[in-house]
Amino acid sequence: MYEIATRKLEESLNNARALGFEVEVIQKSTANHTPADQIQVIENLVESGIDVLMLCVSDWDSLTETLKEVNEAGIPIVLVNQIEEAPGVEIYGYIGFDNASASACGAWNVIDALGGPGFQGEGETVDVPAETYLDESFWEDLYKDFDVNQISGKIALIDGVAGTTFSNIRADGFKSVISRFPNVEIISELPGDWDRQTGMEAAENILQNNDDLDAIYACCAEMGIGAYMAVENAGRLDDVQVFCQDGLEESMKYVSEGKIKGDSWHGIWEWCWYGAEYCVRAALDLEPESQVFDVHARSIILPNVDQFYPEPQLEEIDWQTVYDEAAAKYE
Repeated sequence: MYEIATRKLEESLNNARALGFEVEVIQKSTANHTPADQIQVIENLVESGIDVLMLCVSDWDSLTETLKEVNEAGIPIVLVNQIEEAPGVEIYGYIGFDNASASACGAWNVIDALGGPGFQGEGETVDVPAETYLDESFWEDLYKDFDVNQISGKIALIDGVAGTTFSNIRADGFKSVISRFPNVEIISELPGDWDRQTGMEAAENILQNNDDLDAIYACCAEMGIGAYMAVENAGRLDDVQVFCQDGLEESMKYVSEGKIKGDSWHGIWEWCWYGAEYCVRAALDLEPESQVFDVHARSIILPNVDQFYPEPQLEEIDWQTVYDEAAAKYE
């Protein structure tokens, strides 16, 4: 995910540099996603004298005070991976998606595969135009008159870092759909720490203790790939389906190959492609065109994966307008 985001950031900024913008990217990443690691990285960046901070917050409860200090230092903050309002912190711009809605789309992927109407299971096959967004509202409309008692199954859930903000939001979004189906049961739930190896180990534990499992849902793609590996190693691909969310290149490749049965689009490409403009505008003290850029979470499944993989189409950024606005402001 980090590699995709930084690649699109540089590609976008290269277009800005071609017009004369001088932009240096100081890339900092943590080996894992613990709040303590992220706090240390942020503090080091602030001390280095950056002009704008772009980040994906690991846990709001832990980072709020640190980000208030960023505000006090006069450094604009651009958040990616969310559009939910940040509590108690001044944010220049948000680029992301509704995490709960993305998980809900993932849950509908599971329900579809277990036999509900949709595209993948043994239920009624739905015919919709190729460009249709398979978002939460699409699924809600499709199932509004459906008898929920028709679907049954046993599911395991792999969370992120236990107890942290986005782990809770994603798990709750998934459960909000599954809980509406009385014969579909979440029989195991373990943390996977947003990590492939840990996700695989969680899946191994789940598989060893549950012989009658129908599906594993992982709250991120790295954990989902790890879960798939565990299912494959256990020789249970015929009876356990794997689902995830994020829309990474590798996870979508797995979807295109029919291995992972469903993913959810988070727009990781958009985060830094459009985030580049947010950061440049913030550094120049220009207003964003919109404080919130919603990339619109939706399902990725085999019938529509080619809309996203190998690479989605992104709209060109009008860097000339940004340049002209800056020139007018500082003439």
